Amino acid sequence: PVLREFYSERDVVCEEHRLGIETQPSGRLRQDFLATAFLAHSARYSVLGWMSDLQTVTRPQAEEFGRSHYVPANAAVALVGDLDIGDCTRTITRYFGRLPARPLPPPVTTQEPEQRGERRVVVEWDAQPQLLIGYHRPSPLHADGPVFDVIEGVLSGGRTSRLYKTLVQDRRLAAAVFAFSTPTERYPSLLTVWAMPLHPHTTREVEQGVYKVLETLITQSPSEEE
Repeated sequence: PVLREFYSERDVVCEEHRLGIETQPSGRLRQDFLATAFLAHSARYSVLGWMSDLQTVTRPQAEEFGRSHYVPANAAVALVGDLDIGDCTRTITRYFGRLPARPLPPPVTTQEPEQRGERRVVVEWDAQPQLLIGYHRPSPLHADGPVFDVIEGVLSGGRTSRLYKTLVQDRRLAAAVFAFSTPTERYPSLLTVWAMPLHPHTTREVEQGVYKVLETLITQSPSEEE
C-alpha cells in the first residue's frame, strides 16, 4: 500500500468515529457493550477502535502494520463467472506473482477467560432506549456453529419468529427485535439480542420478555413449521 496524505485521511477516520460512535447512541452502546462482554480477546475493540489511538497513530506505524498483515500468504482471491482459467492465472501471476513472500502475521492466541457472572453496562443518552443482551458462543468453525445459526433463525428469522411474534406482535413491548452474532466470524463471538422498547415500556420490561422467549428454547423444540 502507498499511504498518500496519511494524516489528512486519518482525520477523515476520526470524523467517522465521531459520527458513528461518539454522537450516535447505538454506536456508543455497541462500543461499551463489546468492551464489557470481552475482557481479554481483541473482539472487545470496535472496528474504528478508540479515538485516542486514531489521533496518535503515525504513518510509520501504519506502514509497519501493512508490512506485517497485508502479505500474499494472508490474502485470498475470489473469481466468479464464466472464466477462462488459463487467462485468469496468467493475469493474476502478472500482477501478484512478483510480490515477495513474507511470513504470516502472528496469530491471535489470547483466549477469553470463562465468564463467572453477569456483566452489565448502562449508557445514558437523551434518545430512544435500546437494549443489547449477549451470550458467549463458539466460532462458526466450531461443531456447534450451525446450531447457533438455527437458534438465530428460530428467534428472529422473520415475522413468525419467536422474538418478533411475542414481543412485537402479541405483547407489543418492543418496536423491533433481532437476534444475530457479533462481532467476529472467525473467533468465538456473541449471540446477541437487540431490541427497541415500544413506548411506554422500558428496557427492563423488554429484557424480562426476552428472557422468557429464550427459555422456550429449552422447553419447546422447534416445530416442523419453524
